[in-house]
Amino acid sequence: MPIRAQFDPDMQIIVIACDVGFDVCMWTTLYVSICVQVELERKVVSLSKSKQHYKEQWSKALSELAVSRQRDQAAARNQLQTQQQELEAMRVQYFQQEQQNSLKLQLSQIKKDVNTYVCLEREAFPP
Repeated sequence: MPIRAQFDPDMQIIVIACDVGFDVCMWTTLYVSICVQVELERKVVSLSKSKQHYKEQWSKALSELAVSRQRDQAAARNQLQTQQQELEAMRVQYFQQEQQNSLKLQLSQIKKDVNTYVCLEREAFPP
């Protein structure tokens, strides 16, 4: 048995096939078929690794996207809450201003009424 045949399992099959009596064309075809099979198996392993790598990359990208969306939603909620607080503060301020204006009008009306009564009293009871 040649030295290469001792270490290469594919060659051992060919050497055994030759010993059994296969013709050269058959064992060459067998060897080529085995080589093609080995190459295809390597490609399958490589494709499986690539598939796993891309699967991991997609998972990572999707999780980053989810985190980004959550961060954006949280920022939008915070901004909305801030705007609502500002709006509420403006509403309270407007209400206070309206109340103050109403009180000023009432005070003005009371002063007017007092002045009217004072004038009427002076006319009714001159000094």
